[in-house]
Amino acid sequence: FVSIPGGTFQMGTDDPEIYPFNRYNAVPIHEVTVPDFEMSETEVTNGQYRVCVDAGVCPEPEWDWPQVSDGKEDHPVQKIFNWHARIFARFAGARLPTEAEWEYAAKSGGQDIAYPWGNERPDCSRGNVSNCAGVIRPVCSYPLGNTIHGLCDMAGNVAELVEDDPHGSYDGAPTDGSAWLDEPIP
Repeated sequence: FVSIPGGTFQMGTDDPEIYPFNRYNAVPIHEVTVPDFEMSETEVTNGQYRVCVDAGVCPEPEWDWPQVSDGKEDHPVQKIFNWHARIFARFAGARLPTEAEWEYAAKSGGQDIAYPWGNERPDCSRGNVSNCAGVIRPVCSYPLGNTIHGLCDMAGNVAELVEDDPHGSYDGAPTDGSAWLDEPIP
């Protein structure tokens, strides 16, 4: 885990057409203050998730788990649902990041930038974007795309999951960095 110092930043956008993070419901732009938090340096790997499955705690991912993951222990786990991710996080003694924490981290500490590395458009040197590799790549294969805190794959490769429930916009979203949940999670 990597320690991320908290701060205040502008979350979301007023122009969803050019916004790379969660652009379909990332309006309106609003100020959020997140406290200090920790985040995993990498996406959860098949090898990490397998420990939880083998312990009988986590369910197998959907769609051909053994075949998809064999020989790919350093690749990010995929084809899991949010509730799978929550179970794994509890198993690992952690929790999923809130959407605000995730975006703050993906913007290299809440900077006014579009991507973890700055405002330069994504390319195949910074991440597995636009099907650069044609397949899912091992975690941290693109160090030029890391955040200033050293977080890998915050843009590209596979989608990340957050603690928040999905919403159509940020109207009514918390401004304190907490998860926006319709019902509390036990």
